[in-house]
Amino acid sequence: MTEKTFLVREYMHEAVSMNADGKTLRDVVQLMVTVKRNGIFIVDAQNHVQGVVSAWDIIEHVVPDYLESDKHLAPFENDGVLVDRVLSQQDSPIESFMTKTVHVVHENSSIMEVATMLSEFKIRQLPVVNNDNQLVGCINRTDVKLVIAEILNIQTT
Repeated sequence: MTEKTFLVREYMHEAVSMNADGKTLRDVVQLMVTVKRNGIFIVDAQNHVQGVVSAWDIIEHVVPDYLESDKHLAPFENDGVLVDRVLSQQDSPIESFMTKTVHVVHENSSIMEVATMLSEFKIRQLPVVNNDNQLVGCINRTDVKLVIAEILNIQTT
């Protein structure tokens, strides 16, 4: 294979984001369902990444604390506990359950840097930022897998 650079900007895709101001669990779940994504980035008014909300964050938020600490009780709970918990938490502000420590990658970074970060932090996706630290896209494990397929000259379509 000829010398080629594998840069994030060439493989990233559109990021789904939301400003957290006044937004709730209900709002973030609605957006995730609408766009068919398991994670969205939370941005401020200048489009700087402030956090991320994943399906895991939502699940952890709705599971009652007593079940988190004593998981063997879960089989004895009925569906009413889930319904009550979801309804009681639907107006929770995004800031109360989003992940605030977010690793980002620059659009001019290499795919090797992305692969290393995904591996090191055991995460599924990274927000991509420009020189002004504004969100410009997203790159994930599937994108890295497709780069590997390209290097191996494997057809992906």
